[in-house]
Amino acid sequence: MIVGRVVVDVGLDLNPAGALVVAGGSTGVVDFKGNFVVFNVAAGTGVGVRAYAAGLQVDPATVDVTAGKETGGVDLHIKAAATAKVTGSVQVVNGNGFSTTSVVLALKETFVPDAARGEVPKGLRVGNVTGAYEFVGVPDGEYVILAAFENDGLVRDPDISIGGTSILDVSIVGGASVTKEGFKVTGALSTESPGKDAVDEVMGMPSFVWGDDSSEDHYEVRLFDAFGKNVWENLAVPGVSGDATVTAAYAGPALLPGMIYQFRATSIGKDGIPISQTEDLKGVFVYR
Repeated sequence: MIVGRVVVDVGLDLNPAGALVVAGGSTGVVDFKGNFVVFNVAAGTGVGVRAYAAGLQVDPATVDVTAGKETGGVDLHIKAAATAKVTGSVQVVNGNGFSTTSVVLALKETFVPDAARGEVPKGLRVGNVTGAYEFVGVPDGEYVILAAFENDGLVRDPDISIGGTSILDVSIVGGASVTKEGFKVTGALSTESPGKDAVDEVMGMPSFVWGDDSSEDHYEVRLFDAFGKNVWENLAVPGVSGDATVTAAYAGPALLPGMIYQFRATSIGKDGIPISQTEDLKGVFVYR
């Protein structure tokens, strides 16, 4: 455990409350008095402690962490405002009537590639995006750009064989602004059960239900736990004809009571190329 505070240097009118603190991949949030606690930090020497929020350039610290002991008195100093910009664009392709999305900057240190998700610092989200987007006040750091990472009827186009579909990384160094290439997003497959509109409670052996994609050959469905670990997958769910939804029964190891899970489905075309997938933030349930 690391305990500390974010200190604003004299003469700066900046507020660190809500900043995301990252240490060894674990995270905490700064409170209204500038204090923070980061739990479950792996033991080690030279562990970096960094804080991120739009408009704040926070100097990092390096500490040694001992297993089972508190590492306290860690001060992170804000010596300047963050002024860098990140700009780019989003192109909606086959949006199924949806045309407005959002873009976020997730910290690369917290990004889980298999689940394609990561933690987003305060203020590093741009909404109502229909084309060009711009982040302002981005602190120095390593980020992953995620488009359509909300329940907006759109998802990142999973067909990585074409341009503009790969997940983008961006590095901000010395406050320098960066312009990135465009992003393609497409209409999402509807999530029906569980986790259509809320976090559902599930018991027994669940089944996963999502909306049919009329152009599919088959589907892939994956189940992730709360840590982003892929705990089960079926990469050959048959396509359907004449049905509005597709159902896949879970057939993996016993699920853990109290654990939060998320299923995601991807439609695959006859050429083996992904077409679309379910929303990034739906399909979530807690197992009882």
